[in-house]
Amino acid sequence: MLVPSHHVTAVFKALGGAEVVSAEARGDTRKTRVIEQVAGIIRSELAEAVDTGIAGL
Repeated sequence: MLVPSHHVTAVFKALGGAEVVSAEARGDTRKTRVIEQVAGIIRSELAEAVDTGIAGL
């Protein structure tokens, strides 16, 4: 089923200074943070589609 498109707003938290060093030391690279953020957005959008019944489930 095709549904009308809509705008999705994604805000990515920027780290700086000591936060970056700490995150990198934990293995939490910029790439992993972005992937986690995008995955969360996708999960949210899919959950909303299911909740509103537009997913056809």
